[in-house]
Amino acid sequence: MIANTFPASKPATRDWRRVLVFGVIGFAFALGACHSHTLPMTPNVYAGLESAPLENVPEAYQTTEIEVLFATDRTRADSAQGNVRYGAGRSPSMAFGRCVVSIGGGRMWQEVVHDSLDPRKSTKVPVEIMAREELVRFPTTLGPLVFVDGKPSDASHLLESRAGAEAEMIEALTRRLELADRKEVFLYVHGIHNGFDDAVYTMAQLWHMMGRVGVPVVYTWPANPELGPLRGYTHDRESGEFTVYHLREFIRVLAQSPNLERLHVIAHSRGTDVFTTALRELHLQMGGDWSVSRERLKFGQLILAAPDMDLEIAAQRLRPDMVTFVPERLTMYVSEHDKAIGIAEWLFSSITRLGRLRGGSLSKTQRGNLKNNMMDVIDAQISNPGPYGHSYFIDNPAVLSDVVLIFRDGLAAGAEHGRPLIRDESGMWILKDGYPNISSDEHAAAGRSGGGYVPRGPAGAR
Repeated sequence: MIANTFPASKPATRDWRRVLVFGVIGFAFALGACHSHTLPMTPNVYAGLESAPLENVPEAYQTTEIEVLFATDRTRADSAQGNVRYGAGRSPSMAFGRCVVSIGGGRMWQEVVHDSLDPRKSTKVPVEIMAREELVRFPTTLGPLVFVDGKPSDASHLLESRAGAEAEMIEALTRRLELADRKEVFLYVHGIHNGFDDAVYTMAQLWHMMGRVGVPVVYTWPANPELGPLRGYTHDRESGEFTVYHLREFIRVLAQSPNLERLHVIAHSRGTDVFTTALRELHLQMGGDWSVSRERLKFGQLILAAPDMDLEIAAQRLRPDMVTFVPERLTMYVSEHDKAIGIAEWLFSSITRLGRLRGGSLSKTQRGNLKNNMMDVIDAQISNPGPYGHSYFIDNPAVLSDVVLIFRDGLAAGAEHGRPLIRDESGMWILKDGYPNISSDEHAAAGRSGGGYVPRGPAGAR
């Protein structure tokens, strides 16, 4: 951690400041950690396969242009040519729409499939947003109030407008689900220092490598990639607080789609704090019974990737109200090599941040909870976690493989379930380079660990 590199003597003050400045700069950009606009490296799970999911996608999805749906409370910032754009301002009015993303840079479909499955070529396949279209505009949350029988309420025209916008969004989502092979939504919530396009690119990359199952959606909140390091981070933390209401309402409306069977979510970095806050509020609104919330939200998998959250705060937020049991399965990816989270630990004086969680940081009770399948914590012990070690969930082919196995196949952790992770004494799962194609010795170690999946509660967790 950076705090340990600070010298104590006065003559070194200038060096101290230099470390601080460059550390904070790296921190801001690393937490944003947007990646290049190409496909990621081919997940290891596809290595050596004669047939992979991309070769068997529904005919309607066998195209070099894909659609990613979005919801956002960013302000509109259209180009001079009138093209739809979204900036970093905070809008009291949420928008729902679609992006068209091109994959391949002129390649034919079969060429895209071939190059996507070749680790030497996949990162050379360009990804480009071709169009952004706003389909639905929700009314402002800050409209005039009226009093009905002495009780405050939004004006009737706002209530009617909101009901109409919800119906339009549900109809648009329903049409897309009708085309999908699986009636499931995969939602991505980004972290700080991300622009609107960054979130769309990440979801397009992930959905393509998953084999194009279900419907891909992003929720993009008003983070600002153009502010300086400290101002940018503080701005984005407050934007994350601003967006909670809209994200909560978006999830509520999304779950009302009649042909939606499952909602799966992956949140990254500060997006984990934003999403879990919204989920907790929604859960409490529904009465606080996790089984009821799970059923009403149709909640399947929840992945928290490199979470930029304080351990104590996260535990207090999620454990007492049983929020961790609302999804069928909660998975968290952590890495000791996550430099961005390491700087966050120093900056906020955290004892432990979730993104760098170690087994030794857990109490006896917390270890027991892990072993009882309260959640799966995956320790990414990988040699190449990517820039600043913060976006390894999409940049590293071993970790990306595990994300694919969770989202695409719904597999539980453990070799006996098809995810040959190794469970340590603390209850955390270890993921190493080459996963899931690990050696027989490592398979044996995973089998001896005693770790396996136990359904969480009576609601049919898979």
